[in-house]
Amino acid sequence: MIGQIVQMITVLLLCSTKFLMGIGLAFIYDYTFLETIVICIIGGMLGVVFFTYAGQAINKLWYYYFPKKDDKVKFNKFKRFLVRLRKKYGLMGIAFLTPIILTVPVGAVIAASLVKDKRRVFTPMLVSLVFWTLLFGGIYHVLGIDINPFH
Repeated sequence: MIGQIVQMITVLLLCSTKFLMGIGLAFIYDYTFLETIVICIIGGMLGVVFFTYAGQAINKLWYYYFPKKDDKVKFNKFKRFLVRLRKKYGLMGIAFLTPIILTVPVGAVIAASLVKDKRRVFTPMLVSLVFWTLLFGGIYHVLGIDINPFH
């Protein structure tokens, strides 16, 4: 019983940061389709809510303890990708790619920076999390494609 609770909390926490890894862990723990859907979406949304509101404070703390050495912004391929994504697709594009590419913390912080009312971030993120969870859960549970090497 306690082991199952620890497993569930682990999946919730993993989905709140690295969403795909959380879904994979739900598959490894052999959750049912419904359990996978509910736990992963709740975990993902907990991460979205936390990082939407706490992202700015975490960013300030980070730069307080680790100040920038120079004021020049250094662009790499990932930063260029984020700028193009933000300009071309806005909040919907950020929300769509958050679970699979950006991770929940990065996607939530970027999405929160796009809107004044932070609550507007939650609906697109929820839709995205539901879509990706249903897609991967459906592939695993409905189509029977087993990604668990330990079976």
